Amino acid sequence: MSDVYDSGSGNWISPGRGSVTIEGWGGGGGGGACDDGTGNRAGSGGGGGGYFRKVLAVTSGQSIAYVVGAGGTGGTFDTDTSTSGGTTTVAGGTYTANGGTRGINGGAPGGAGGTASGGSTNTTGTAGQTNPSQTVGGAGGAGANGGAGGA
Repeated sequence: MSDVYDSGSGNWISPGRGSVTIEGWGGGGGGGACDDGTGNRAGSGGGGGGYFRKVLAVTSGQSIAYVVGAGGTGGTFDTDTSTSGGTTTVAGGTYTANGGTRGINGGAPGGAGGTASGGSTNTTGTAGQTNPSQTVGGAGGAGANGGAGGA
């Protein structure tokens, strides 16, 4: 049996005694946009979110709080409005996967990958790429223990 939460926050209630594997991913950072009116300065990619994994011993009826970090939003043309990814936490922040840093408009380096802590496995997401040319935006960073970043 598995419960998957891909947004929001709440409390998971253990149906019985034993162990449970928890995993969390931080949201990916949004990509930067073109920053001038000529369309010649593409933005960089946002960083991938961090990842944690931990096996916990639980008792029947035990409540474990969680918060799922949302993905960042991409920038809009000629404005520096992209946002970093949100942080995912379990058990009041004991287990944390930070979101990736946002990409920047106009060819700055890509956003850094999010870090993670508290798990028996903690993996940092990869950084977003700097734009490869004036008219092509940088790819997003891959999420830790997840899929490839966006192109």
